[in-house]
Amino acid sequence: MTVVDSSVGIDFLDGRNAPHVATLHAMLGRDEIILGDLVLCEVLQALDTENDAERVESLLRRFDIVPMTGENRQPLLHNDSDFRPMAGYLGRIEVLARPR
Repeated sequence: MTVVDSSVGIDFLDGRNAPHVATLHAMLGRDEIILGDLVLCEVLQALDTENDAERVESLLRRFDIVPMTGENRQPLLHNDSDFRPMAGYLGRIEVLARPR
């Protein structure tokens, strides 16, 4: 089970060619992916129109949406350098951002 951060979700939806996006592509249909409630909110806020937000929300709700405050000790797929200093305090929050 892996939590996917908004830094990956937004790049994925934008079709960005990046290692963390390739990792997510490789995980789809193979690994259990969950989204935090705050991650869902951040992804939806990044969209330009209400129609885009409704379409993307419908797509993302296919994954389990969990409260971010209660999901501990799950690996986090991200592309956000702010998480690196927290790794020692929060547990395993790093997943190598490259395809397996």
